[in-house]
Amino acid sequence: MAVRRAENANDITRMIELGAKMHHESVYSKYDYDKKYLQHYGEHMLKHPEEYGLFLAEDGDGEITAMVAGFISPLYFNPEVKVAHDFFLYVHPQMRGGLSAVKLMRAYEKWAKQAGASEVSMGITAGIANETAAKFFGGIGYESKGSYLNKEV
Repeated sequence: MAVRRAENANDITRMIELGAKMHHESVYSKYDYDKKYLQHYGEHMLKHPEEYGLFLAEDGDGEITAMVAGFISPLYFNPEVKVAHDFFLYVHPQMRGGLSAVKLMRAYEKWAKQAGASEVSMGITAGIANETAAKFFGGIGYESKGSYLNKEV
């Protein structure tokens, strides 16, 4: 298994395909999955590597088995402090429990630090094995700082 930064539109297309599996598993499955929008947005992210980090894990056959993506933004209370926020971390169900998520997070954290972030903020919002995800993040040094609550309106 190799971890690398997404490099081109084909990587985005392949990530979108795995993302469809994530979407189907998640609490967001009630909403449409717009591949065309995601392709456009993903290509935009590739053009701005200082703001967006997209990383993927591939198996020996070159199939994407896991991925993480996020962005850098100023801290609300102090624009001089930068924080990396995630869009998602997703591991294919058949690959869970291995090292791909750890390796992806290390690559993402390295990118965030190089981009000037003081911290990385990861959410658990997809509703996929929330307790397992919290245990994973705790195991790699993350601390819970609150909750993320949703209400449909």
